[in-house]
Amino acid sequence: MRISTIVMCTLMLAPVSLTAQTSHENKTGLPEYPNLVNRTQYEKPQQDSGHSYLMFTAETKDEVPVVEAWYRKALPKATERPKNTSVTYGYELTNGGDKVQVYKLGQNAKGAIVELWKLVPSN
Repeated sequence: MRISTIVMCTLMLAPVSLTAQTSHENKTGLPEYPNLVNRTQYEKPQQDSGHSYLMFTAETKDEVPVVEAWYRKALPKATERPKNTSVTYGYELTNGGDKVQVYKLGQNAKGAIVELWKLVPSN
C-alpha cells in the first residue's frame, strides 16, 4: 500500500517537473516582437556553422513583411538578406554575430516564425 502511494505521487508530480524544465522566457537579450505565441527558449546552446548560440523561437499570426519591418527598426545596424529554401520563405537579419530569422513554412502559409540566435562567446 505504501509503495503504491509513493508511485502514484511520483507519477502525479512528473508532468510538473517536466514542465518546469521548459522555458518560455527569451534569454537571448535580442529584441522580441510583441505578438509572439508558442514560445520556446532552448536551454542548451545550439550549434550552427561551428558557433554556439542561445536560441529562442516563437510564432506570430502577423505576416513576414510586418515582422521583418519591425525588426528593421529594432535592429537598425543589422544587415539583411533573403533566407529562402525549398520549404522556408523569409529573411535573416545579422547584427554582429547575432541573428534574427523571420520566415514562413511554405509560400502559402499564414503568419511567421521568429528565431533569435544570440552568439555565445567561445572560451
